[in-house]
Amino acid sequence: MTLASVINVFLVLALVPLFPGAVVAPNPTDTHVALVRAASGAFPSANLRGPRRVDTDALGVVTNAPSFVVRDVESGVTLLSGVPSEPRPMASITKLMTALVFLDDPTFNLERRGTVLREDVRDGGRWYIRFGDEVSFDQMLSVMLVGSGNNETLALVRELGLSEETFVARMNTIATELGMYDTVFVDPVGLGAGNLSTAYDVTQLLDAALANETIAERVRLPSYTFESRTGNTYVVEATDQLLDSYINRSPYAIHGGKTGFTDEAGACLTIRIERDGHSIDVTVLGAASIDGRFQDVKALTDWAFSVYEW
Repeated sequence: MTLASVINVFLVLALVPLFPGAVVAPNPTDTHVALVRAASGAFPSANLRGPRRVDTDALGVVTNAPSFVVRDVESGVTLLSGVPSEPRPMASITKLMTALVFLDDPTFNLERRGTVLREDVRDGGRWYIRFGDEVSFDQMLSVMLVGSGNNETLALVRELGLSEETFVARMNTIATELGMYDTVFVDPVGLGAGNLSTAYDVTQLLDAALANETIAERVRLPSYTFESRTGNTYVVEATDQLLDSYINRSPYAIHGGKTGFTDEAGACLTIRIERDGHSIDVTVLGAASIDGRFQDVKALTDWAFSVYEW
């Protein structure tokens, strides 16, 4: 980089926090965001070459969510962002890390069976599996990722014989290993406002989660139907409404994502979308409504594939 480019990088990084509503729409040669995140290890795939910007007049997108990132998956280059480094509650996006911890545990077996007990209940979210109904770990994990089941999440933690404190410590260890230095977890389900992350870090979490096929094949399901050992049938609808939208129909395809919502976090979503063989990750945090987060992702996706050429 030239001296002038270096100066511009530091000017941008210094000024963005002063204008929290600002939207950063870099020129394809302006790779300051990718440089910073690659240096920290958060975006290890960044090779500083991204898609070429073909619409230089497009200013960006007005979003409902105060914090967002759009990233090219192949290069790791950020295409558009707004307040991407501010830690915010992420709600049930937390469960992507929870799934990574489960699947990293050598005692976790998808064929193993367990039950949801009354002690696993937390306020918030939907109840899916009946108390005492024997199901597989695979089924509980799927309910957690497709329907964002809180009870099923905590049942799996209990079935593994781990305290929540021990489990959360593992979550934070993996977060550090992934370069998510602005992230902290306080519970496995995401109900606590202390589960904090940034749009940048959440995008990194999505990347790690989708690299695990067990997670990836579940977070792209529009619904999940299964039967317990006693013969009870359950139908779980995905919390991600975009799976049943044009964003998941040709020429688009969703590779997977995770929603989150609490009063403190607002409506959140991180998702990977492909068009014409090229994929982007889109993360929005803190939207004022459920519909707002989905509209944001649609607008940001349309913007990225219209403004850039691969």
